[in-house]
Amino acid sequence: FNTAVSLRVTITDQNFRVQEFKNILLGFEARGSGGEDRRKDTELQKFLEELSGTKISRTVWSAELPLDTEANYSIPIGLTDLAGNAAVWEDGREETIGMEYPVTDCTPPGGITLEYPGGEAFNYASSGWIFACEPFPLKVLSEDGTSGIHEIRFEITDEDGKTTVKTKNFESSPQGSFEMELPPDVENFKGTVCVAVCDRAGNCLRKNWNCVVESPDRHQETGAVLLTAQTEPSRIVEGVKYYNTDVAILLTMQDLCSGIRSFRYSGGNTLSGGRDYGAEAGSGLDGVPEREITYEYSQELLLNAASNNENDIRVAAEYTDNAGHTGSAEQRFCIDVTVPEITVEYDLKEPQNGRYYNQARTAVVTIRERNFDEKDVDFQITGSGGAVPEISGWSSSGSEDDTLHVCRVLFEDDGDYTFTLAFQDLAGNRAVYGQTDEFTIDKTAPELEVSWDNQDVCNEIYFADSRTAVIDILERNFKEELIDITVTAEGDAEEVPAASAWIQNGEHHTARIRFMEDGIYTLTVKGKDLAGNEAELYESETFVIDQTPPELEFLYVQDRSANKGEVRPGVRYSDTNCGQEKAWLSLTGYQNGGRECEGFWKQLQNGMEFRMKDFEYSKEQDDLYTLEVVVRDLAGNESRGRLTFSVNRFGSVYTFSPETEALVGTAGRYYTNQEQDIIVTEINVDTLTFQEIVCGRNGELFTLQEGRDYTVKENSDASGWKQYIYRIDADCFQE
Repeated sequence: FNTAVSLRVTITDQNFRVQEFKNILLGFEARGSGGEDRRKDTELQKFLEELSGTKISRTVWSAELPLDTEANYSIPIGLTDLAGNAAVWEDGREETIGMEYPVTDCTPPGGITLEYPGGEAFNYASSGWIFACEPFPLKVLSEDGTSGIHEIRFEITDEDGKTTVKTKNFESSPQGSFEMELPPDVENFKGTVCVAVCDRAGNCLRKNWNCVVESPDRHQETGAVLLTAQTEPSRIVEGVKYYNTDVAILLTMQDLCSGIRSFRYSGGNTLSGGRDYGAEAGSGLDGVPEREITYEYSQELLLNAASNNENDIRVAAEYTDNAGHTGSAEQRFCIDVTVPEITVEYDLKEPQNGRYYNQARTAVVTIRERNFDEKDVDFQITGSGGAVPEISGWSSSGSEDDTLHVCRVLFEDDGDYTFTLAFQDLAGNRAVYGQTDEFTIDKTAPELEVSWDNQDVCNEIYFADSRTAVIDILERNFKEELIDITVTAEGDAEEVPAASAWIQNGEHHTARIRFMEDGIYTLTVKGKDLAGNEAELYESETFVIDQTPPELEFLYVQDRSANKGEVRPGVRYSDTNCGQEKAWLSLTGYQNGGRECEGFWKQLQNGMEFRMKDFEYSKEQDDLYTLEVVVRDLAGNESRGRLTFSVNRFGSVYTFSPETEALVGTAGRYYTNQEQDIIVTEINVDTLTFQEIVCGRNGELFTLQEGRDYTVKENSDASGWKQYIYRIDADCFQE
């Protein structure tokens, strides 16, 4: 019975004693199903001690014995009446009078013990959960101390609602156990297991558990852990992400089958955390389930850049699901918040004139940076004329943020340069040099050339005309103050010539110096460019400008003079730059023709003097002479002079007209068949005071009369030289 009952005993007999029956009943037993004595716990003991019963009639007696204590009762009811007659069952049963009743079992079996080797239990709501990664035996143990275990039943319902029932029946037994494999006949299971344990009184104890059997394959399908950067990288280089700020990372986990038991995450120097849901819920199945299973979890993690300023920072997360499977994720981050440092050092630091160097210059560029790629160095260099510096490869030393990367920039070609640079590291941190260096490399000496317009030189150094020197300097970095032009002047020059202003045409710089005055000069040009390169020295030979012809004069014999005593004409010429070999003298007689001009030269302070020898004292030497003189100084300046004089020791000098010369001259015909005018010219330096023409014909002399026989034409010039032309009429020679 599963409720409290009373045992009614009815005795029909008029001759029996109730006390005797009471004493018999007091021999009852009340035991549990395991044989333990429960007599003292029963109400029957007290009831029998106070038993009086109810007399229904004279022959019928009845009493209701309370069997409200849960026990297996054994009640002796053997009875004889006063006459010694043994009692019999009214219904004719032949058993010995007496009864054993499993009476009053109102309590379900005494608890359910669940064994699950291979599984692990946690007190997740609502009724606890058992997890395993593979099928495992599920064993139920229970006991019932009163009516005993009659049946153990498994009711297995999966998440799709399909129910499988497994049952085991027992003979009345104080203890019972039933084992089955969970899940039955499948690899994965998620659902409920309901265990029902019933005693023979029909009392049943039911208990539900949630169970999950999750295979590795199912775990791969339903479980995942991810670390996802929420912050955009500042740069991605060759697939590597670089950051220069704090990095927000989203941690997401899920296990949709068995749920997350525990997880941990860590990262760099600052990230660390986790949670153990299994421990919080409690293991075993004895606690009160309060925590639900966590199937999904997400959290934003912040990787602090300042505290994690390094490369290859490992951020990792791992979790274990309730079935014991694990999952993990890992990300690597490169964080760089350190701004690069750029320094530039030059080997040559002292320029000429602020910016000029006359040799190659090298800039040593150093970049302090952990995340360096030479392709990210932005050299901003200009060079005039296509000049391009040579940039070496990079060398590195040091470590982490103190890594130094060095290259050399060689400025070797001539040119005007500007130089600066910028750089960004792999994380996008930018640095600039902060200035633009401007300088000039000029290793080429100026090309100095001096040309002269007048190259007509005499005697190596003498010039008869002015000269202009054209100074041309081919130089890109020219400054006129650095050019030293020196002119020396001696002699007649009143001023030292000065150079003109410089004229620029491209890289040619031209100045002129005009040597206009007579004088003795030298020209020296030297100088350098702004870089200090020396031009080749130019030194002219000493040269003389002499534009003045020699001064020429005749001495001792006057021009157009008639001379009769000593006749020794002289020539004197003076010049600063005179030379005897530059004089030419020609003496021509009217009658005698050209003759050698004999005489003597004498050196004067600034000239020369020549004096002829005296003419011989003979009539043949009387003649009208012309002395022509040409003198040149050393510069080639020429002076000419002519001296006409007569040697008239023996009278006037007479000359014939050409027609008369042809008849009576030295080479005349002397004979003619036709009379002709006879023309005679008489030359004398003085005015004639007497004139007479006497003609002899066959030995007879007669005097010709002027105006009748002849005419006279007188010519004279400013010098007083007299010329008389006598034209004797042909009639005088008719006979």
